[in-house]
Amino acid sequence: VTIIVLKGTAEKSAKRVSIILNIDKKVDLPDIAKQLGIEFTELMNELEQIVNTGTKLNICYFLDQFLEEELQEEIYAYFKQLEELDLNLAVDHFDGEFSHEELQLMHIQFMSDMGI
Repeated sequence: VTIIVLKGTAEKSAKRVSIILNIDKKVDLPDIAKQLGIEFTELMNELEQIVNTGTKLNICYFLDQFLEEELQEEIYAYFKQLEELDLNLAVDHFDGEFSHEELQLMHIQFMSDMGI
């Protein structure tokens, strides 16, 4: 049983609980955004905020659909060696090898895994 404590408006909390529950069910992220009537970029921002509050998310099921394990490991290793976890540094470092969305999703998973 997972107990989730979220602070903020009731609407925002309901949205975040819905996101978390859908991720637990392994619903594709674009489908979650569509269900909530929000843009994918807004969903990404919500995911970052959820992880920033200390809630762990597992979006590996979604990452596995478009990033091979070796590529995920390469990005993960890069984030591990950074002194300051900055998505923009990763975008510059990989210079188009990965999309901004791919790096942002990996950043979210990394922050969740590391409890950052």
